[in-house]
Amino acid sequence: MHFIKWGERDFSVLRDLQECFPIYVIYHVSIGVQDAPVSHAWSEHFRATNLRSFLMSDAGHKSSPVRHIVMWNVAGDTAEERATAIEIVRNAFEALRGRIPGLISLEIGIDHSRIDYACDMVLVTDFDSEASLQAYATHPLHLAVRDQLQGVRVARYQVDYRLRAMDAA
Repeated sequence: MHFIKWGERDFSVLRDLQECFPIYVIYHVSIGVQDAPVSHAWSEHFRATNLRSFLMSDAGHKSSPVRHIVMWNVAGDTAEERATAIEIVRNAFEALRGRIPGLISLEIGIDHSRIDYACDMVLVTDFDSEASLQAYATHPLHLAVRDQLQGVRVARYQVDYRLRAMDAA
């Protein structure tokens, strides 16, 4: 066993990782900073000389599901033009369903609030791993959709995050 200084964020990452992988950790909490005696009982696949570095690296999350959310505003001067643009985007992305390896789910949402700061639409996709999301970014079908929608989408915002075990179920 060896000791590693832990912060609150580290414990959150560790708790999430423990739900997915058989890593055994014994820890105690002291005031302010935690010291964690860490067992080396995890499988050969997850061995690391510095557990904290491992937990914070992509290797520690390689097989965790990932949610990819993209919000757009679409082109159009009138409500009808924007509605047409929304349908073009929706149809293009829905056509990817079942055709991208590792793509678990795909949902398109259309804003109905019409609040001036809201985006027009959102794409919410779940991938089985970070590697699948990265492969999606360069997949020929995705690139074709991206090229097809050039100029239809005028603003884009994105968030990618790892799903905790209970969120992925």
